[in-house]
Amino acid sequence: MVTQGCWIDESSFLNLPGIQDEDVDKLKKAGVTHLCQLIEIHNSGGLKGLLDKAKISMPPEELYSLKDVIKRIPDVYIDVKMHRFNSEKMEPELNNTGRSLRIEDEIFVSVNGVRENWRFPLKVAM
Repeated sequence: MVTQGCWIDESSFLNLPGIQDEDVDKLKKAGVTHLCQLIEIHNSGGLKGLLDKAKISMPPEELYSLKDVIKRIPDVYIDVKMHRFNSEKMEPELNNTGRSLRIEDEIFVSVNGVRENWRFPLKVAM
């Protein structure tokens, strides 16, 4: 996961509006340790319930701001496929789906990323 504006030993939750150091510990105790988990909870409509469970209170305008920031964080689905690569023909063997790769195989890797929440601009306010 790519995060912005925090040290490696800091939680990316601290980039979110209304979230303080003590709230990070409360979220961890509630079983939420990563930003992608929080995004998933938000997308399923459970953010308010999580905050209540974790005993994190914030004014309504701060909760609205938090929800707005979370929904705008780029949500990217990444699909990775590996295929054997034939270096004599200089082409991947794309039709060998389901066959195991061996450690000595040359491989071709395809990576496709799709932004799930493409409706929002790529600007994130954190």
